Amino acid sequence: MAEKFYDFDPAEMLDSAEAVEIFLTEAIATDDAKFIAAALNAVARAKGMGNIASPTA
Repeated sequence: MAEKFYDFDPAEMLDSAEAVEIFLTEAIATDDAKFIAAALNAVARAKGMGNIASPTA
């Protein structure tokens, strides 16, 4: 029987400010620039780029 694999999107789990903080803290602790960039991308997708860009524009 073949195993089923599913795509995991961490953006779906980032539903609170606390979750985002923990997620980014753990990503930064790795000191891996690609991993940190991927984590920031996940946060951006979770929050919606429009919501992130509005306050800074």
